[in-house]
Amino acid sequence: MMYSKNLSKQRSIVLLSLCFMLLCLRTKYTLACEKVKRLTSENGTLLSAENLGHFMGPTTCIWEIEVPKGFRIELRIRVFEIETSCCVCKEDYVEFYDGLKSTSRHIGRYCSNNKPINIYSSKNVLRVKYYSSTSNVRENLTTVNKFRADYHAVCGQYFQGTYGKIATSAYPNFSNVNRYLFTIEVPYGYVKLTFTNFTVGRSQVYSEMCFTDFIIVKEMALVELKNTRHGPERLCGQLKSPYVFSRGRELSLLCQSSSVLKFDFAAEFEAANKSITPCGGFLRNNVGYIYSYGYPFPYPKRAECTWKIEVQRGYIKLKYLEFNFTTGSGAGCMNGQVEVYDGWVSNAVKIRSDCRQIVKRISLTSRTNRLMIKAVSKELEPGTFLFSYRQVDQGVCLDEEFTCNSRECINQDAVCDGTQNCLNGSDELNCPKKKCSKALYALWVLIAFIASIVMVVWLWRTWRKAVYRSVHIQREPSEPCLEDDDYACQVPSQTGAPPTYNEALNHAPTSLPRYEEALLNDDDEEEVTLEQGDTARFLASSLSSNQRLLPTCESQRTQRPIMTIRQNHLGIV
Repeated sequence: MMYSKNLSKQRSIVLLSLCFMLLCLRTKYTLACEKVKRLTSENGTLLSAENLGHFMGPTTCIWEIEVPKGFRIELRIRVFEIETSCCVCKEDYVEFYDGLKSTSRHIGRYCSNNKPINIYSSKNVLRVKYYSSTSNVRENLTTVNKFRADYHAVCGQYFQGTYGKIATSAYPNFSNVNRYLFTIEVPYGYVKLTFTNFTVGRSQVYSEMCFTDFIIVKEMALVELKNTRHGPERLCGQLKSPYVFSRGRELSLLCQSSSVLKFDFAAEFEAANKSITPCGGFLRNNVGYIYSYGYPFPYPKRAECTWKIEVQRGYIKLKYLEFNFTTGSGAGCMNGQVEVYDGWVSNAVKIRSDCRQIVKRISLTSRTNRLMIKAVSKELEPGTFLFSYRQVDQGVCLDEEFTCNSRECINQDAVCDGTQNCLNGSDELNCPKKKCSKALYALWVLIAFIASIVMVVWLWRTWRKAVYRSVHIQREPSEPCLEDDDYACQVPSQTGAPPTYNEALNHAPTSLPRYEEALLNDDDEEEVTLEQGDTARFLASSLSSNQRLLPTCESQRTQRPIMTIRQNHLGIV
């Protein structure tokens, strides 16, 4: 019994302690949240009670934020889970005021139906009210309301009126500030913003260079919602007179600077009721907008406009920001369409052709640094469209791939291989007539090498023969003959050597004249003398070969040159 009494007493003490702790936490939080909390630092955090684990009935939190003068407040929503029992924000909501009082300009009340992303103040003060009803006291705690936001001070200015100018030169400390926010609000129509000077960041604009210094254009004033229309993701580089149009009366420029590169721009804005957007044109900036003819009013009937885009290098990325260009419910686009071509040439490939409303954002990338857009209408006013474009370094395909004219990507090795790998066969265009293999080239080199060796050998042998002949050249006829043998002088060897036996026989008389023949010869010009011994001497006749030779006596020999013929040569015994 005593043990059971002590146990029950201990349990009672523990329960009382828990209740006291819960009461203290609720009291502490009530004092911290239900009263107005004033925040004066340049940055801070707003946190609802549910984020701390308190679920004890209705909760109201009010924060009054004030930053130094000359700054504006940017409030970023981190957690926004506001559940309501109906379709309007009556029981659970978050309200924002452009001031410190509840009577200040009401920015808006938001809950689960229209969740905000960012809230901006026009000056240096902002009021935030969070309210959670008793419906939060539920058994299922997974649907509990939660709210969290972070704020910080940003430089900026809020412009109101029908006309005005913005220039960074009017702000001496602009280059030392990382973020700057300009907001324009006109009383009627829409905003037309024209940049008269634009040098932001690097002189050239590429996709990877607009991360530190850039300008973002948003069609809003103090609230950025999920459906807030943006311009191109980033504007940077050097632009020549670009212009921006809004569909409403509000426009904001969010400037991001690294405080290292040059950041200088000037612009003029005006309120307009009549559109002056042109019909087509040439766009040579590296980033910009393409508005439909007559924007923000509908595209006129029976109009044809062409926009040609060219960037300095790389490729063009085109994004559909708004497309309400509808030409009826019939099949096809018979009453007009918007066409996108991959280039300017007449046979350029058509990328898209649209004549229906497009809700999602579509992105297209060109094959080259040129892109063309053509819009045609007939008997209807089809509506409006808005594109943004910017220069990028990556095209349709990777750098190691080949981009077909039909926008397919194939391997570089498949180009000019004799097989059409692209749908339109563009990979086999402008190819050489015949691709010679490396083995054939090597064979031709080997043949040329062998031919050159043969030619060198032939020339060397020819040169040797010519040298040998020049050394053993025969005597000139004008040189005197020093031989005693007339026959040797009359019949020199063709090679410079003494005549052979057959040569001597061919030039010697075939037989000696008979005695009778010698007697009958009246011509005494030649004498033939026979002597005892091995030789016979005779005078060679200067007459013709048919004349006969007559023998003479030894005493009658003349002193003419004689020729000695040895017995063994002439066959005389």
